[in-house]
Amino acid sequence: MRRALDTRGWEQVDLARAVKCSPSIISELLSGKKNQSPYVPDIHIALNWTPPLPPVLPEETEELIELWQQLDDMAKGRLLERARALAETSKKPK
Repeated sequence: MRRALDTRGWEQVDLARAVKCSPSIISELLSGKKNQSPYVPDIHIALNWTPPLPPVLPEETEELIELWQQLDDMAKGRLLERARALAETSKKPK
């Protein structure tokens, strides 16, 4: 990212302005304090880079999303209640 900024004659603040974020976010990404940010796709656009690929989800997660999208609102509510109960149960020490 530093090389791309140098090539354009930009400072971190210029990229932050182009992305519409705080300069501290750019600084944290450049320094390695952060390696993820919701601004990464916008940074790619501002620097004329190919947008990052979306994360690859595990097969089970993909299946859960597909099933979720098939449910009506009532079924979604019931499933959320069950999932919360299961999550709470799995937190308890055995």
